[in-house]
Amino acid sequence: MSNLLSLPDTCAPDRASALAHAVRSRGITAISHHSAAHVHGLTSEAPALVHVLALRGSHPTSSSGVIVHHTRTLDAGSVVRVGDVPITDIASTVVMMAAYSTVAEMQAMIRAACRLDVSIEELRHVASVRRRRGRAGPGRLLDALEQLGHDTRGELRARRRGEQLAPPAA
Repeated sequence: MSNLLSLPDTCAPDRASALAHAVRSRGITAISHHSAAHVHGLTSEAPALVHVLALRGSHPTSSSGVIVHHTRTLDAGSVVRVGDVPITDIASTVVMMAAYSTVAEMQAMIRAACRLDVSIEELRHVASVRRRRGRAGPGRLLDALEQLGHDTRGELRARRRGEQLAPPAA
């Protein structure tokens, strides 16, 4: 998996500052969802608001321009650092974003994640582990992966190169 060392060029200095400031608020664990997707290069458009993740039961100080999402648990490996900013890892971000994305957007994020060396198997595993009643993202991602048809990273790379693939085994 790729741990980026800096915020993307498309992240303006004031945007980078807003991201860094948002995670310094008490109770905030990491940049997440739409903001993390943009930082990881899974989406091209920067969200208007900064999305952050807080553990359930914490009561982060809210500020304008920040959307706080809550979670019961977050594995230590689910957060990476981009510069000094903690951000949900790529696989976790794709799972979280599935709740807010169309099938086409999910499939584009899946392909982007594969280009960043996240495997289909890892995405499937993270979605399966996080699948619970009341969470739309994991189930939607598993459905999107099924629609892609059990692609492996090699198959996705071959498609990007325009190679013809053999049909999946029945």
